Amino acid sequence: MSKIEFLGGSDDVLRIEDTIVKAILDGEASIGDDIDGTLAHTPPGEHKNVTPDHNLVRLFNGLYDLTKGQAFMLTGRPFEFGKNFLPGRRFLLGTEHGTNISKQDGMLPFNRIGNPKTIIAFKAAFECARAIDPLLQGVEIEDYKDVTATLGFTHVINPEGKAEIDRESLDRMTQISLRIVETARKISKDLNAHDMQVVDTVTPTNAVVEYIPQGACKAESLQYLRDVGLVRKARVNVFGGDSSGDRTVMEKVFNEVGGICLGVGPKAPQASHVVFATPEGHVAFLNRIESAVRERQSALSMA
Repeated sequence: MSKIEFLGGSDDVLRIEDTIVKAILDGEASIGDDIDGTLAHTPPGEHKNVTPDHNLVRLFNGLYDLTKGQAFMLTGRPFEFGKNFLPGRRFLLGTEHGTNISKQDGMLPFNRIGNPKTIIAFKAAFECARAIDPLLQGVEIEDYKDVTATLGFTHVINPEGKAEIDRESLDRMTQISLRIVETARKISKDLNAHDMQVVDTVTPTNAVVEYIPQGACKAESLQYLRDVGLVRKARVNVFGGDSSGDRTVMEKVFNEVGGICLGVGPKAPQASHVVFATPEGHVAFLNRIESAVRERQSALSMA
């Protein structure tokens, strides 16, 4: 096996690889992944001027074909980001935590829960809190279609976008994220916004806390994909993620018979069976799986 750096849970990686390969060959596998920090180091807050990742598109188009349409991605980014970052894809993409599902270029709506007026009021209240709290003054507020608010501070603790940051920066990141979560939850309570939730999706390369509708959840989005028949619950269900924003879907998959969770980075959810140190290691593992499936298919066809 080529050298891939792990952070934990790697004792059974060969067995896991073989299990996934066999399931794909049997037509009994689904493979899903987060994007930011899991498959790629993507610039935070940037959706238009992103460099297309043609290798990632090739890999997941290949997995989509090999699994007969059961390869997909779920990201908190807006559809615009997916369109620019993943041109020419054939696989399913769920953006804004899966509240919008696109199959190639077509859009399939997944109904949101939430009110744009709530986001406007939330942003105004957070701006007031930011003005008087030194710890929040570097936090930037983004919104996607006025139904979610992203509170980003990557530039404060990791301006160069490094894959790893020093202990002091990591401690500061934790301190800021805790203050953001505390402030956002208080504002939400004051607004009586029971249909909204605060989600900490902080990773060393993309430090954000998100204020999103209760229905904007990757686990619910996976269930939606299954309910409408776009993704089936297979004998082996695989999902990869790197942060608490992926926790619900990973726990859902983890608790299923045949569920395999592939974590990435130091904040990978506890449900992870294997934790890769970097997105590059995770992508290398998926490339190995794709190559192994094609090799076995070729051998079988020649037998």
